Amino acid sequence: MLFTPQEELRNCVDILNKDILLKSFEDGQARRLRAVYSTSKSHYDVELLIKLGEVGIRIAYRNTPTRETNNTLLLNKLRKQGMFVDSKVSSPMFPTFLSENLAEDFLKVVNCIESTPEFEDSTGNTWKVNGGLEAGTWWIVDAVRSAVKRGHTSALGRDMYECLRSKVEVNRYDSDLGLTWGEHVVPIDFMTQELVRMCTKGASEDIMFDFVMRNHKVVYITPTQATRIDKYLKLQTVMTEGWKDGDSPFARLHAADIGIEE
Repeated sequence: MLFTPQEELRNCVDILNKDILLKSFEDGQARRLRAVYSTSKSHYDVELLIKLGEVGIRIAYRNTPTRETNNTLLLNKLRKQGMFVDSKVSSPMFPTFLSENLAEDFLKVVNCIESTPEFEDSTGNTWKVNGGLEAGTWWIVDAVRSAVKRGHTSALGRDMYECLRSKVEVNRYDSDLGLTWGEHVVPIDFMTQELVRMCTKGASEDIMFDFVMRNHKVVYITPTQATRIDKYLKLQTVMTEGWKDGDSPFARLHAADIGIEE
């Protein structure tokens, strides 16, 4: 039986999600379909995506100063395992592999990255080793407070939240039900801005911690539902008008008539 590239990618994600958690992204017409695994190594993601009509495994390393050195080291290790980049879909910045055994080779790339001690551990590894959701949430609070103190809030990114994704999911990715879009119920940008505001006004660490614990949640919805939130209601990076901490973090979903068991 022949599968379309979209079906092949989704089937691979279903297989991989039994062992590791991938984040899936697609537009309403599934023209841009991508699934991402964030490793415990700083700046390293492994992606499944469609390029030139074929499903590829792409290494996404986002630290430009050390990109060439680290990619060379990783590709040399993968060559010894019989994996070679495909020149028609690959680039020096984002090495990409085509494979007849997508799930097996995807895990091979992930394991190669995770087992390379030369790569720096990310914040994600910190909470995995030292605690879990609470430890990761304290990391977010500490990072925001440090950034405010030093005037570097523009450098605050998504990684510190994404590392905790599996700990804050309300439901699960399910391609059979069309639940393929991972949505932060309170947008990350909004949450970070609120934390910065709270810190600037002198809020305690405990108050900031409680804010994140109440509002940091991820739900899987359909791409059509995501479009309704982002495009039609224009709530991609903001909460509903008048929302305040203590109100339901699911307010954006309620506004879009999306039912989620809270």
